[in-house]
Formats: sequence, structure tokens, C-alpha cells
Amino acid sequence: MNKETFFENITDKNCIDAVTRKRKQQYVYETFKSVDENVLKSYYDDGYELHRLNNASARLKKEKKHSKYFEDRVWSVFRKMGYSNLNIDSNFKIHYSKNLDIPPRQIDVFCFDEDTAIVVECKSAKERSDKPLQTIINDFAHIKNGIIFSLNSLFETRKKVKFVLATNNIKISENDFKRLKENDIVLFTQDDISYYEQISNHLGEASKYQLFGRLYSGQSIPSLQNKVPAIKGKMGGHTYYSFSIQPASLLKLSYILHNNTTSEELAGSYQRMVSKKRIDEIGAFLNADEGESGFFPNSIIINFDNNGKELNFDKASSNHDINGCSLGVLHLPNRFRSAFVIDGQHRLYGYSKSRWSTIHTVPVIAFVDLPVEKQVNMFVNINHKQKSVSQNLLTTIKAEINWNSSNYNNAIFAVKARTLIDLTKDNSSALYSRIKLGENKSSDNVNITLDYIISYGFKKTNFFAKIQKNKLKSIGHLWDQDYEIMLKKCKLFFGLTFDFFEKHSKHNWDLGSSVGGFISMNIGIASIIRFADSVLNEFKKFNSEKFQKLNVNELFKICEPRFMLITEYVNNLTQEEIKNFRAAGTGGQGRDNVFREFQNYVNHKDQSFNPDGLEKWREDNSGEFDESGEQIVKQLELKIASIVKNKIINNYGPAKWMTAETVPKGTLTKSYQMQVEKGNEPQENFLYLIDYKGIIEKSTNWKLFKPLFTDYRLKSSANKENSLKWMVELNEIRAKTAHPSRAPITKNEIQFLEELKEWLLE
Repeated sequence: MNKETFFENITDKNCIDAVTRKRKQQYVYETFKSVDENVLKSYYDDGYELHRLNNASARLKKEKKHSKYFEDRVWSVFRKMGYSNLNIDSNFKIHYSKNLDIPPRQIDVFCFDEDTAIVVECKSAKERSDKPLQTIINDFAHIKNGIIFSLNSLFETRKKVKFVLATNNIKISENDFKRLKENDIVLFTQDDISYYEQISNHLGEASKYQLFGRLYSGQSIPSLQNKVPAIKGKMGGHTYYSFSIQPASLLKLSYILHNNTTSEELAGSYQRMVSKKRIDEIGAFLNADEGESGFFPNSIIINFDNNGKELNFDKASSNHDINGCSLGVLHLPNRFRSAFVIDGQHRLYGYSKSRWSTIHTVPVIAFVDLPVEKQVNMFVNINHKQKSVSQNLLTTIKAEINWNSSNYNNAIFAVKARTLIDLTKDNSSALYSRIKLGENKSSDNVNITLDYIISYGFKKTNFFAKIQKNKLKSIGHLWDQDYEIMLKKCKLFFGLTFDFFEKHSKHNWDLGSSVGGFISMNIGIASIIRFADSVLNEFKKFNSEKFQKLNVNELFKICEPRFMLITEYVNNLTQEEIKNFRAAGTGGQGRDNVFREFQNYVNHKDQSFNPDGLEKWREDNSGEFDESGEQIVKQLELKIASIVKNKIINNYGPAKWMTAETVPKGTLTKSYQMQVEKGNEPQENFLYLIDYKGIIEKSTNWKLFKPLFTDYRLKSSANKENSLKWMVELNEIRAKTAHPSRAPITKNEIQFLEELKEWLLE
């Protein structure tokens, strides 16, 4: 292939916009200048549909095949990241053999700039499935050296050539992962492509630096001027350097561990996704008119990953009065992905939108080889006070901070979180991309949260260990003193478990949180975990010695027959039952009811399975206490309302009732709005039980009501919160009477109501 032929198939400034528009579209379009029904019919038969019809012309469209659409998405990502030289279409080919009689190799996506060239093979499946990639990887590896040789002969300067396998909806096996690594082929899954789409939308061409950090990690950066004047000092026991540098140069070194990606190589990521709005605002601020550009006086904080080696620092001879620091010239690591940004990513990327990126300098505080937990702690400490870090992001971060902690509870929490994080990052897992990490957006498929599964699933089981005063009280089904081994056991057991439910309840699983879905939502996943625990507890009760010797696969085999019964149960649930289960996921007893229903169904099918607590649950959920409980709740509500109103009127006078002096303002506003909406009823008719609690505990009223309403089970000296806990419990029971589908009134609750009745109705 000669140069002329090669470059004829590469975009240039004359065609790049037109090719980009065509690639970005989800549809293939055909335009006809005359409306010939016979011609149009042949296109309709081929899957086209009418897009637009005019008097003398017609435009048809057909959705691209999934494989073509994915290939065009990949092409468009590289275009958005600043590449302007790409293959025009899918007919692009490169010779890989010196023997020109051997046909050249077709390449799906190819792009290059002055320093780099990227060769991409795209493979897509319509639905998520197993697809061995051994042949594809071997073929790609076979042509690599030949393609590099061809490219070197075509370009005047050598390029840094990288080979990428981009996959969509394909589960990657461990063997294929290994082959890719051995052959230095980079894997981009559909989630990586989504990440680069998102970040390129936010950063534009500056997103290329994130790409380079991934593809060329550890490789030298051409023509980087890496010597900067600096101060060397100590802070918190760690060496740091303070220096100034042009943002354009720092961008080349930098890499940001965004928590939004599912790539396994980014384990330990903690940064929020960049905000396009903030970056644009910073860029506009920096580009202030009339030469008075904006600037930020605070430092960007980074960590140099230098593999345990000290940075070269040429100490200068100088006289100064500060101990513990020195002046000199710092040699920055001349490598892609050597500087990890801890704080200041928006300021740094804001300069990418500024005309000052190669002129201004920004102050930097740089640590060297700071452990990831230290980086994470620093990130949290800096950002928690500025913009609240979400609970889900904190949990993601704690998985790193608490790993191998000397505190048992913290270490076990980290194992639980890491189990879920690793499963959602595992391309072959049923939970792949199902769990919301960091500050990712939720969707029908991404609806499971770490805290929910840890709190209402793992925490209520015997899979790990019971801890008391940082000592092991008992060990669980998957416990191991070596946390790495325990993590592997957890990933294997729960991986097998959720794979089983995906396979045998596939329709419901695939729905996620969309209408009719249940089993792959928080409540479904937590209930599966608790049910599995109850199966193993029941087996262990009668086979204690044998149980201790079982491996993870054998533990799963014990559960498998009963898992099959649960999938049978889930597959036959009515829409109304699914709706009730979904609603139950938000309440304490409701959450318990779902996994108890699982146990109940299996018990009816196999009476040898009779887990602890099931009989009591049946008694509590018989519904026999609902009617009497509802009557008592109504009596108690009326009595409390009467006591509160009469006490206020008797002490403050009738004019003070339903005023801001005796009733919280929020309660007054809400009840007034309801009065206006509902009609001419007294405003007090729109006060609920929880509103009366607010009136009782109002600071101006508490002294008056404390002797009357302090919990009968406590001393009168109890604080306000503990004194009124009984009202919170009563309100939870009242919610059941108002929404009986959530959960029935239990035997313990009816006993509590009887005691309240005896106390309050005297």
C-alpha cells in the first residue's frame, strides 16, 4: 500500500465533519429525489422506515446493526477526544506483511496524531453473552508487528502505536484477559466507551490525556520540559514538593481516578466525575476580557507514582532561616500517568478551555508514592467540608481505606464492600454494571446500592463474623483471617449465587427496577443473601462437623436446590405481589417479610427446611391482630389529640391553640394548606400523630407535657428523644393500619398497643 492510497482513506479537514455526522447517527439514511413506490418498497422490505416525505422527495432510515453502531460509537469517541485523522469507513485496510501479495487487514477504527496511532478491533453482541475471543486475540496479536512496520514506513516519524480490542455485551473470560495482557492489547468494554463518551463530552480534546494515561501508562512523554524550581519539605511524615508549572505540561503527566468507570484497573478510584458546567465556568473565568484574566491562588494537590524511588532533586546552595525544607530544581517524572490528581481537577481541566494553558503557571503541592488510603483520606478531608461527599461514594472509598484494618468491624466492612464492587466490575458477573458506585447515576439496570446490601443483606447474616469489643465472638460461613482469601471466597459464592438467579429468573432479572422487576433490585439482592444464609444455617445446625470442611463450591451446592425453588416462586409472582415486594423494600419489617416469604415457600415445598424464626413470623403475619390493632391505634390517636389540645388551652388560653407559639411552623403551614385543599374543616383535623409529637416536644411546650408523655417504661428524668420513642413506635404501627399491604400487625406490637392503651386511656 502506497502513501497516496493510504491517506485517501483517512479523514482530512475537507471531509471530517461530514464523516463525523454520519458516524454519530444511530440510523442509516437514504434520500430519494423522486418518490418511486416500487423503489421505496424494496427499501421497506430491507428494514427501512419513512423518516420524511416531501412532495417530490423521500428520506428513509434504518437503525444500524448493533455491531456497526458500536463501531461508530468507538470511532466517534476518538474523534471527540481530538483526533482529526481517522479511517473514513469500514473498508479501511493496512498491510501487515512485507509480502504485498498477501491482502491487507481490514481495520474497524484507526486514528493518529503527531505522536500516537491507535488500531481498534470492535466486537459486539446484541445481548450480553459468553463469546470466546481466543481466535480474535490471536489474530490481532499475529498482525501487530507487521502493522507497526507498515505504519513506520508510511509516516515520517515513528508513532506510539497501541492496539485496542473494544467489546460490547461480551463476557470476558479469565483466559482471554490473560491473553490480552500477554499480547499487550488493551481491552475497552462498553463501559469504558461510555466513560470516554462522558468525559469527552465534558472535557472535549482535553479528555485525550485520560486516554493517554490508560494506553501509554509509564511511557515517556515526547518533548516534555520537566525541570521546575521547587521547595522540598515534610508534611505529616511525608515528603512533598511545592512548585509552579504550566497547566498544559501538568495535564500531560496527570491522571484522575474517576469512580464512574467499571474498569478493573481503576480499583481504588475516588474522584468524582468532572462537571462540564464547572469546567466551562472556570474556562470563562480564566479567559476574562481585556487582558485581566482570572486566576486561582490555591494549589493543585497531586501524588507522583514513582515506584518507590525518590525524585531527582538538584539542591541549590542558599541561605534561609526555615528548618526542614530546601530549595532546588525538581526533575518531574517524564511519563504518562505519573501524577494522580487528589484535588483541583476542575481547575486543571478548566485551563484546557483557556488561552493561558501554556502561558500561566499554577501552584502545585506534590507528594510522592502516597499510599492510596492516604490519598483517599486527603480527598475526603478536603472535599467533605466543601461539597458533601455522598454516602455511596464514602462507602466506595471506605472499601479502600479500611482494607486490612486492625479494627475487625472496619476490615469486614471493607470485605463486604469490595465483594460488591469487584462483582459489579467483573465483566462475567451477573451483577456487572448493576451496582451504583461512587456518584454514578442510577438507571433501571444500575439501581443496587452498596449501603443497602451491606446494611440489610450482609449485616443480617452469618457469612462473615460476629465481633464484640474488637474480638472475634464467632466466625461465619465464608470467614478467613486472611482478608484476600475471604474476599475470593465471597466473590466466588455470591458470583455463583447471582449468576444462578440471573440464569433461572432471567426475565425478571433483566427488568432491573423497571415495571415488573424485583429480583435484581436492592430488596431482591438483599433477600437472596439472607435466604442463602438461612439455608446454610439450617444445614450447619444438623451437620456441624461436616460443615467446617466444606469449600465454597460445596456451600453453593447445598443452596442450589432451594435457590431453584425460589426462582420458581419469583417467576410465578403476580404483578400485584411484585409491586408489594418492591414497596416492602423501604420498610424495616417489610424487608424482613420478603426473605421470610422465600423461606415460607420453600418450607411448603420441603418441610425438612424449617429455619429459625419462620414459625413466629407466620404467627405475626397471620393478620389476626390487624383489626383490634387498628381500633386501639384510633383510640390512642384521639386520646393524644384531646390531651394535647386541652392542656394547651387550659394553660395558655384558647387563642393560643393552632398558633406559632404552641405549634411548629411547618406543621401549621402543612395543615393550613390541606385545610384549603379539602374544604371547610377545622385546621386541627389535619394534624397527624407525628404532628402531635412535634407539638409535645416543642421547646416551649416540653415542660408542660414531659410528666404526661414520658415513656411509661422509663424514668421521668430521661431525655426528650428517649421519652418520646414510644410515639415513634406507635406511628410505625399506625402506618401499617393506613397501608395494610406493607405488613400486618405482629403479636409483639399488639401487646405494646395494649400496654399503651392501659397507660394512656386511664
